[in-house]
Amino acid sequence: MNIYEQGLIINPFINHVLEEQFGFRLRQQVLEGLGWKIYRIWSQEWFKNCRHEVERLKLYLEEETDREIYLGI
Repeated sequence: MNIYEQGLIINPFINHVLEEQFGFRLRQQVLEGLGWKIYRIWSQEWFKNCRHEVERLKLYLEEETDREIYLGI
């Protein structure tokens, strides 16, 4: 049994070519191959409206865990 089931990736890149060069997709593929579910937040979206992104993350976690989640921000 894995103790980790969820992963959060905050992606700093706007350019997907840079993303490939730094191995973000490869890391995600490896983790998913180990049974993790990955949730991504793009940094530009975080800076535009972090409260909205936190709410989206909260809803995602609640759906995945069938539990109410409190994220204090």
